[in-house]
Amino acid sequence: MLASGANTAADAVIEMAGGQNVFSSFENYKPVNTEALVAAAPDYVLAMTRPGMDPSDDIRALPGIELTPAGKNDRIIAMDGQALLGFGPRTAASIRELARRIGPLTD
Repeated sequence: MLASGANTAADAVIEMAGGQNVFSSFENYKPVNTEALVAAAPDYVLAMTRPGMDPSDDIRALPGIELTPAGKNDRIIAMDGQALLGFGPRTAASIRELARRIGPLTD
């Protein structure tokens, strides 16, 4: 599993949506093993889709995911990676959608 650390586009949109990146202790994108995933205990797993590719089932099958709050509660969020991370005209709406999915909005 490749995780997004601090100073990444994913880290930025998670923060903008009101979430907290459980992998912000390192920078950039790095592979994480089962032990690191379980120790991070994410409430949600955010995955990027591409046309014709949704990684949700692959994430559900990862070793250890079932030991995390995200896995136990099937909180895998798959979103269009280009819309969410591309910082283009669809990004604001995508961040708002992410915020809606991870918790109540506070305007």
